[in-house]
Amino acid sequence: MKTMHFVCGIAAMAMAFPAAADSILRIKCYDNDVDAEIFINGHSKGACPLDVSVAAGTVKLRAQKINGDYGQFFDTQIVVVEGVPQRVDVTLSAPRLTTEGKLRQEAAEAAAQLRAAESGDIEAMKKVVSYYSTGTGLAKDPAQARAWQKKMTAAVEAKQRKEAYEENIKASNGDVAAMESLVKRYETGTGVEIDAAQAQAW
Repeated sequence: MKTMHFVCGIAAMAMAFPAAADSILRIKCYDNDVDAEIFINGHSKGACPLDVSVAAGTVKLRAQKINGDYGQFFDTQIVVVEGVPQRVDVTLSAPRLTTEGKLRQEAAEAAAQLRAAESGDIEAMKKVVSYYSTGTGLAKDPAQARAWQKKMTAAVEAKQRKEAYEENIKASNGDVAAMESLVKRYETGTGVEIDAAQAQAW
């Protein structure tokens, strides 16, 4: 019986006192920061304010509030001393775009630019080439990037030919600025074939 009483006494003491390697973090939040979700070493522990038992050693604490694509955050690293309670006052950051929010916004922007590119917008085509090349907003696809690069080059050349034709008409009617532009076009082959004689003539 004495042995049983002794064992029960040890068990009662173990239940009355936390493990020696643990300590308490008292995490405090105020005003708009109340109810921020608390993470210890990447694991959710509940809403702030919060008292949480943690093992001695270095721990990473994050507090966050997410609202749509934006979040407010507080990150710190704490050296927890065995058996010594510690207090942490949380002050969340200003709202900033979350990683998931950024990805959603990039996808929406890429979809809009793709629609514009399909309608012939050259600047949008340039962006679509970049999106497919880098995987920003669209799945990375080198073949699609090359295809859109060809479409963009063709669209640019068509635009330059149209502009050269219109400038030729203006130059023929005595427009000096159009004449100067034609000279450069014939020298560089922009919208026309390179032609030193025509450049000289204009």
